[in-house]
Amino acid sequence: MFRVLAAFCALLGFFNFGPAREKMFFVRAFRASPSATRFAAHTVHYRNTFRTTLQQRFNPTVGFASIAGESIAAQNDAASNPIKVPLKFVPRPFSYRQEVDIKIETLTNRGLGIGRVELSDDQVKALEQPRQETSSKRSRRSSKSKEKEDDPVDLHDNGKPNQWVIMVPAVIPGEVVRVSVYRNFRNYSEADLLEILEKSPDRITPFCPLAGDCGGCQLQHMSIESQRRMKTQQVEENLKQYKIDNVSVEPCLGTAEVFGYRSKLTPHYDYPVKSRRGRKNVGPAQIDDPDVKRIEAIGFQKQASRQLIDIPQCPIGTPEVNVAYATLREKLLSEPPTRKKGATLLLRQANIGDEHVETDHHAFLTTTVRGLDFSYRAGNFFQNNYYVLPLMVDHVVKEATRGDDMTHLADCYCGSGLFAISAAAHFKKVVGIEINDKAIAEATANAKKNDITNCEFQAASAENIFSVIQDFPRDTTAVVLDPPRKGCSTDFLNQLLDFAPRRIVYMSCDATTQARDAVSLVAEGAYRITAVQPFDLFPQTRHIECLMILERNNT
Repeated sequence: MFRVLAAFCALLGFFNFGPAREKMFFVRAFRASPSATRFAAHTVHYRNTFRTTLQQRFNPTVGFASIAGESIAAQNDAASNPIKVPLKFVPRPFSYRQEVDIKIETLTNRGLGIGRVELSDDQVKALEQPRQETSSKRSRRSSKSKEKEDDPVDLHDNGKPNQWVIMVPAVIPGEVVRVSVYRNFRNYSEADLLEILEKSPDRITPFCPLAGDCGGCQLQHMSIESQRRMKTQQVEENLKQYKIDNVSVEPCLGTAEVFGYRSKLTPHYDYPVKSRRGRKNVGPAQIDDPDVKRIEAIGFQKQASRQLIDIPQCPIGTPEVNVAYATLREKLLSEPPTRKKGATLLLRQANIGDEHVETDHHAFLTTTVRGLDFSYRAGNFFQNNYYVLPLMVDHVVKEATRGDDMTHLADCYCGSGLFAISAAAHFKKVVGIEINDKAIAEATANAKKNDITNCEFQAASAENIFSVIQDFPRDTTAVVLDPPRKGCSTDFLNQLLDFAPRRIVYMSCDATTQARDAVSLVAEGAYRITAVQPFDLFPQTRHIECLMILERNNT
């Protein structure tokens, strides 16, 4: 009886809304908890959420001061033509799709522009009100925060607490732009670009027609010179954010190949679905039969979304990779697989100019770098810009061998042995260290293939990774690091400090985690940073490869 009464009370609150399209909150509440008591509580929560949403929908300025420059006519027009507000949208400090003019100060490591807006007292007061959220929403917010914690930009470190940060894509520092806010977080908002009011002289027309929509490239609207200046500045800002001062950063180094350079593409597609009314089909299989399943998009995720955008070709991919992609794409669209899940395709070219493009993750490829051959499985990690890769190898070898008395080299995170084998001719002994047994087998085979006799590869546990080189003389030993994007663990860094090699040559695919790790290495004067060299391994994108050299202070 109590269960029925609780559900009935919840239904009364629900039907106060009337419109059938708002009944989704009833389903959400029911799914959130099978218990009648919790069901009623969740229903009240979603009812309140809808009440706030409906108020915001039909009067976007309730409870908030208007942003300077927004006319009364525009507000009236918004009221007469209401925009459907997402159920989970939080209308503080801006209403959904509210237009704001901002000046772009800098770019984040994700390639987003940062601008600031001064909030009114009413908006600040509204922000102080607690948010209602479910445990699942808190969990999702926590995971999103972890995803963005590598961005070194301090959103409110400007001495002006009333200034609110707005992030927007496809902009350049110095530009004044009009944006449309679509999401409010606890300390910043995200927006879409509507109009460029004051254009930067560095702005160009993107080569790809999908630039700005596709999430693969974030910087095509910038000249390549400004892209590389920005990447150099970001490395400098990373170091300053972690209180590492008095370090000179060299200009970002790249080559003339800014399109058609990427030897590996991994487009995605969702599971095939039946044609739905009003949905646009893609590819050659334009079949009207509603019972026929088809793939609706093959490509990459959109900007700020997990939804796929259809990509007929990718201009940063090599010509041979794009030809192979077009063939594979046509086949998938014409004859969709029967699988119930989507998949990620692989298209990989071994060397510049090779006509063969591999699509099997388990097949072996052989890439030649500075006269040395490296074999690896097509699905495994190996750098995929063969124009910049030789420059990176040259710099690693030069820095590791600098001086006449370096005798030993340890290559941690050695993978298939690229750096260890490339530098072996300059050392008496080289050891590559990995925790992955398969990578050790690949690297050992590569050393044998290149007739390298003073280089060996050994597996070591993460807890005792330097145990295999305890006999190396510390004063003439260099250690090369090339960790994954997350950087080095605290445990690894402590082991490295205990091992205390004379020189650390740290290559990173994430300059932020590299700067974070450097803090531990330079703490208490153990090491000093002597050189920092960024590389533009992926032009048109936000990604930076960065080489950092650290010397032991008591050498």
